[in-house]
Amino acid sequence: MKTVFISSIQRDFGEVREAARKAVESLGMHPVMAEATGASPESPRRALLDEVRDADIFLLLLGPRYGAPGESGRSPTEDEYTEGGTAEQGDSRPQAKR
Repeated sequence: MKTVFISSIQRDFGEVREAARKAVESLGMHPVMAEATGASPESPRRALLDEVRDADIFLLLLGPRYGAPGESGRSPTEDEYTEGGTAEQGDSRPQAKR
């Protein structure tokens, strides 16, 4: 089963993220989202970026907000995009919220 990592800021994107999750499931694929990622022996951020790298498809949902910078000095969504963009496998489909 293909996995789809759904990336966006979480603020103001609850309904959009839920719609994306349902759409991914309706296509017979497995959605992976930050809020559903379980505990890991590694740092939570590293575990999440591993999920991004391992996903078959990276779905980036964009809107007017950048998000709060994290440990890297970038927003978590930018970190996810950077990680997804460096993965050798997978497919990237940015979508903008209007």
